[in-house]
Amino acid sequence: MWDINYQILYASHPRNPTGQAVEGSELDELVQVSRNGQTVVLDEVYSWYNWMAPLVKVFRLLNASKLDVNRDALVIIDGLTKNW
Repeated sequence: MWDINYQILYASHPRNPTGQAVEGSELDELVQVSRNGQTVVLDEVYSWYNWMAPLVKVFRLLNASKLDVNRDALVIIDGLTKNW
């Protein structure tokens, strides 16, 4: 992904402040990074919001992506403070 030495990559989804979503090849790249020994933490902090049609599909793609819980070091979390 990048030619730097890191142990954890943290990303929010959608990105703050732009609202840009992680999708397609970028998601595949994050999964590949997790398979190469780095831990990827993806915070879906706004996943419970009511999104318009294009972003609803993106969130479904993230949650149903090609993750193998026994193999991939990709952690998907959901912010606790945004849903209440």
